[in-house]
Amino acid sequence: YASVFAALEGIPRFAPSVDFNSSVMARVDVARYRKSPARKAVGVFGGMWGRLPAPVRITGTITAVFALFVSAYRPLLDILLGALQATAALFGSVIVLTRELPRLMDHLLEQLNSFKNYEVALKTIINAFQGIVSELNINYILAAALAVAVLLFLIRMARVASGKGETHASVI
Repeated sequence: YASVFAALEGIPRFAPSVDFNSSVMARVDVARYRKSPARKAVGVFGGMWGRLPAPVRITGTITAVFALFVSAYRPLLDILLGALQATAALFGSVIVLTRELPRLMDHLLEQLNSFKNYEVALKTIINAFQGIVSELNINYILAAALAVAVLLFLIRMARVASGKGETHASVI
């Protein structure tokens, strides 16, 4: 090793001239590599976005796309809000019915003592259900079903994304 290092020390060293840096930089188009303030801001935001967990990025992207879509199509927002209100009213009615069901069942059992009373009670129940069904708007039911389907899809996608970790391809 001593002879190898001695031979290497004998090799002359070359250093660039004093004007080397300025001559190289004179040929480089510096403006091409400059970042605008807007590009710097996007770079900072993109760096923070990339550090978020995948389910948060996916949910944020889907939410932003949905918000853009709804803001562009205002009538759809009105339909969705109407469907949400109708669904809330339906759930409220179900809660009231659930609370009143024991009392209604006691009343129905009292009416079942005779066949004639049973027939009247059955017709009353059928008429009540026909009234409820006739008042339901199919658009509200479809919108509620669509909202449930989208929610289940988002939950499943978030579970799959969290199960795969950061190794899968992102939505963006």
